[in-house]
Amino acid sequence: MAPYSLPHTRNYMYYTTLSNGLSGQAEIETKINATEDVQSGNFISLNSVTTRQYGTAINFVSWTQNSHNLKISSVNYLISGTIDGTLTTEYVVSATGTRVRVTKDHLISIVCYSEAHGPWTVM
Repeated sequence: MAPYSLPHTRNYMYYTTLSNGLSGQAEIETKINATEDVQSGNFISLNSVTTRQYGTAINFVSWTQNSHNLKISSVNYLISGTIDGTLTTEYVVSATGTRVRVTKDHLISIVCYSEAHGPWTVM
């Protein structure tokens, strides 16, 4: 009897804080939607990768996800890579009332294990 797959789609979530130095910071939610084979514990597909500002923020203006290079590794139970995005913050200089806007690019490095192979982490 040939083995069969038992696909299960789920979201893997992580929250990380990105900083633009003294000008501000924002907590970013990363959601990876992937399908894994419950029988083998291996990923079948990487369906989507999305990020958004969620949670705490100081002087937050915007977050834009520019790209990602996440992929299923050759061992099939691991998704890894980076997410590239741009964080914009703004603060007011109290002495002059001048608004100062700071825009910086950030990389979020991801190591995501399938449910059967342990918890996933973000570095």
